[in-house]
Amino acid sequence: MKDEKKTREELIEEMVELRQRVDYLENLVTESRGGAGETVEESRERFRTLFETAAEGILSIDIETRQFRYANPAAARMLDYSIEELKGMQLEQLYPVAKVDYLLAEFDAQAAGEKGSLDAVPCVRKDGGIIYVDVIATLGVVAGRECVINFCRDVTERKLADEEIALIKSELERSRDAMLSIINHLRLVSALIDERGKVTFLSDTGFAVLRLEPEEVHGRAWEKVFPLKESDRTQIRAMARLPADRRTRVPVIIESRSARRYWMDIEVVDDPRQPGGGTIFFMYDMTEVRDLRQRLEKEVGFHDLVGRSEVMQSLFKQIGSVAAVDWTVLIEGETGTGKELVSRAIHEASARRNRPFVPVNCAGLTDSLLQSQLFGHKRGAFTGAVSDQKGVFEEADGGTIFLDEIGDISVNVQTSLLRVIETMEFTRLGDSRPHKVDVRIVAATNRDLKRAAKAGDFRSDLLFRLRGIRVALPPLSSRREDIPLLAGEFLHQGAASTGRRVTEMSEDAMRVLLRYHWPGNVRQLKSAVEYALVHAEGPIIHVHDLPVELLEPASGVSVDLAYSDLGERERYLAALRDANGNRSEAARLLGVSRATFYRHLERLGIAD
Repeated sequence: MKDEKKTREELIEEMVELRQRVDYLENLVTESRGGAGETVEESRERFRTLFETAAEGILSIDIETRQFRYANPAAARMLDYSIEELKGMQLEQLYPVAKVDYLLAEFDAQAAGEKGSLDAVPCVRKDGGIIYVDVIATLGVVAGRECVINFCRDVTERKLADEEIALIKSELERSRDAMLSIINHLRLVSALIDERGKVTFLSDTGFAVLRLEPEEVHGRAWEKVFPLKESDRTQIRAMARLPADRRTRVPVIIESRSARRYWMDIEVVDDPRQPGGGTIFFMYDMTEVRDLRQRLEKEVGFHDLVGRSEVMQSLFKQIGSVAAVDWTVLIEGETGTGKELVSRAIHEASARRNRPFVPVNCAGLTDSLLQSQLFGHKRGAFTGAVSDQKGVFEEADGGTIFLDEIGDISVNVQTSLLRVIETMEFTRLGDSRPHKVDVRIVAATNRDLKRAAKAGDFRSDLLFRLRGIRVALPPLSSRREDIPLLAGEFLHQGAASTGRRVTEMSEDAMRVLLRYHWPGNVRQLKSAVEYALVHAEGPIIHVHDLPVELLEPASGVSVDLAYSDLGERERYLAALRDANGNRSEAARLLGVSRATFYRHLERLGIAD
């Protein structure tokens, strides 16, 4: 509304003043009927003066004829008629027909001695336009005839403003109902919290999830309404104190009265209706997402191993079979393929899972240091041995010992290790008393131990003992369909540990990862993702965020993406077909070396 329009309160005050004038005029009318104190002529003169100068419209209506007898100048101006034109007009000419019966009933009631007032009565102006007037009516005598005297105030602006307000309120109500309908349809738990921390609104979904009644919610502190752990409440309060652009969703667990557990993400938003005061809680039910993620992890992972490729699914089954028996295991694979993860998975899936898992890297240690680390030593066994020391075989008693890079140990250590495998006994350095031990040995190497044995660098009898069960790990280049899954997992882990809000990788960046030949395998992929995570300037990793060696043509082999969605065997067959049987060309298409290509052809049973 415009500033010049009067407020409803101002109009009410003016109507009170008008009522006081009516009372005064009633006294004049009474005096005109014979009151003492001044002459009739004086009373008439005073009445005429007020009648003609009043700001409100004044009309007199003959009770018998229902005609207007007199009108003051204000009434004529308000209705756009002359005073003479108003005299003699019928009531129906001024008021719409639909209002006449109502008005006549009101006037009849006034004729019976009652006083009345009518609000926002529509009147027809001379030009046909409609105005609205508030009417205060009283009985009086004019020129010897009983009349109804109407005092009218033009309230058209107020009436239109009220209608506009009513329309806006109606629209707001409809919008509110529509919004509630949408919120409830989305199954979204939402709550309004006032500046005192009291719940003023909870969506239907919230009542259904929490199994609460309205009286248990409205006007109560949100901490008492929502069944949360104190640590979750503390985190929500802390989030509400942060600036809006720094807030993140708070993951919580809510257990309803039905004992059903919900995994929720709570988003805290400032209430725009209460700046600096109230807040809105949006609670997103992540239970199905969590359940789906768990089922997906079972399908694409085994303990900490990840992969949906055919070769990895086969590996998961093999690990389960290997874990069921207590034999020595040799894990073979290129550097960075996850040999320690596989050994841990074997241990965790075995009956020894509740006993120690002790990893040992055999590379780069002298004979004395490695034997001391493996078997322990007595005080004085060598320079620097100032006290007795247990070895990892003792520490792993009852559990699993993982010997990584087993191909790098010397012949002397090989001899000692062979004795332990055969007798399950060991002797500390500097000691002569043997110790019994119960451990499972899982060894790993990236070397060809069969070739090393032929060359005399590795004991054949030890190799036979270690190869009780062989587990061959595929290089990353032979399971490219796992790259998006692995990259996503590494990105999630890195974002969680660094606090960076990097959530996804662009299609172009992923295309680079798929084309690269990954000589460092999964370990190199993880390093590349972590590098890109640190260098990304926004929530998405782009090509320029990746390590430069992935972008240099000389550093990698271009791999046809047409093979990335195929199973392992189908991928090798397709590459051979596309290369017209040329194995070197097929290896190039797959981005692997010829030796690796031949080895996998043999393993997959693909004939010449």
